[in-house]
Amino acid sequence: MKKHWAILTLLLFSSSTFAEGPLSFHIYGVSGKAKNNVEKRLTLATRDLKKDATTEQIQASFNKTPDSVKKALQPYGYFKPIVDAQLIRVGFDWVGEYHIKLGPRLSITHLDFKVTGAGKNNPILKQYIEHFPLAVGQPLSIPKYNKVKQTLFQLAAEQGYIQPQLTKHEVKINLLNKTVDITLHFDTGEQYLYGPIHFNKTPFDPKFLQRFVHIKPGQIYNPSQVTQLENNLNDSQFFQSLRVEPDFKNAKGKEVPIDIQLAPKKSQAYTIGVGYSTDIKLRGVLAWEWRRITSTGHHLQAFIQGSEKDSRLQADYIIPSSKPVTDDYDL
Repeated sequence: MKKHWAILTLLLFSSSTFAEGPLSFHIYGVSGKAKNNVEKRLTLATRDLKKDATTEQIQASFNKTPDSVKKALQPYGYFKPIVDAQLIRVGFDWVGEYHIKLGPRLSITHLDFKVTGAGKNNPILKQYIEHFPLAVGQPLSIPKYNKVKQTLFQLAAEQGYIQPQLTKHEVKINLLNKTVDITLHFDTGEQYLYGPIHFNKTPFDPKFLQRFVHIKPGQIYNPSQVTQLENNLNDSQFFQSLRVEPDFKNAKGKEVPIDIQLAPKKSQAYTIGVGYSTDIKLRGVLAWEWRRITSTGHHLQAFIQGSEKDSRLQADYIIPSSKPVTDDYDL
């Protein structure tokens, strides 16, 4: 007997959003993520309807929606739902009512999962594999399958395997035999480490700049840590612009240099303001910031406000600590 296999590409629409148009929806017989997916599909199917759409246009758009409902349920293993759809006029509004009988749900009947590459025995990846979310007998969920793939890539990247790939990945669904075969082969690739960390020349002491760096050469390369380093430098307010980039072209072996380009802000900045109110009368404000008193990040912020009735002066001398990302000292 000839087998009829269908390899299906199924999309997940997980948000629960209704279109602001002339047609709203009432859905019965389904709940949770599957219902959210139905709502999203219905919204997309009728998004071209304008608020002043005619009865004929609304009816024509509604007639296409039962197929959208059925497609929305397929990622969750429901391939033979019965959809009773009715278009109802309520006052000046139109409501699409959908009474759904989900029918049987397909389950995973065969799972071929393997991890190869330098990271196949990595403790973090092994722990995930030992508690692998997919198993034979589970109801089919394409969103869950996609999440597994995403997690594998994320865990691999966090462990320095920055060039992983899925060498084989497919979901075969046989509706005649009611079988679901999942194949997922993941190759971690090689593990990378941090190499030397280079700063361009700036007015700041290199030892001071190193206080912002929480990574060290020889440690496992992690893209999220590189992003965090860039955020730390940006949050310092010392730089007009900056760039933190891994230099893969000049990597020696599996050690990736980190190139940091910094453009400091101007050393001083002034703000002048003049205002008037019936209570305070004429008043003026002068704010002055000396951003770089020393090469180790000492800076001064001063604020002077004067009026016919009152004057005020405030100054803060700020000294970055050994952990300038989170702490500094005010004098």
